[in-house]
Amino acid sequence: MSPYKMSKIEAPIRCALSFIDYLNTKDQKLIVDQFSNDCSFSNFNQQNSSITGIANILNYFNDFFTQNPNQQVIITDTYNFLNKAIIKFDWCNITKNTDNISKCIGIFDITKDSIKSIDIYSKK
Repeated sequence: MSPYKMSKIEAPIRCALSFIDYLNTKDQKLIVDQFSNDCSFSNFNQQNSSITGIANILNYFNDFFTQNPNQQVIITDTYNFLNKAIIKFDWCNITKNTDNISKCIGIFDITKDSIKSIDIYSKK
């Protein structure tokens, strides 16, 4: 297989992994740069969690990082498809007294090296 085809096949997982890295560093600018203009973000563990538009997603992460400064994402497994990436991860709220861990699955819909949508399913 030619290198061009391999890079195209690997693009969704690379984009999704970059997003997770930016979450861990809490770099809101780079997080938002990963999204396409018609993007959506859904966290099905929260009510009213479907968010569309880059500005709304930026506001969501700004609030989220303010309320949860000790969040950490630990990747446990990855799956790559042509336009999708699935990442299993532990979403941890690391504090001095307890470690609150949620088991999560993130489904990333990737188009042209940008994230069109993310759906996160989690359970404690």
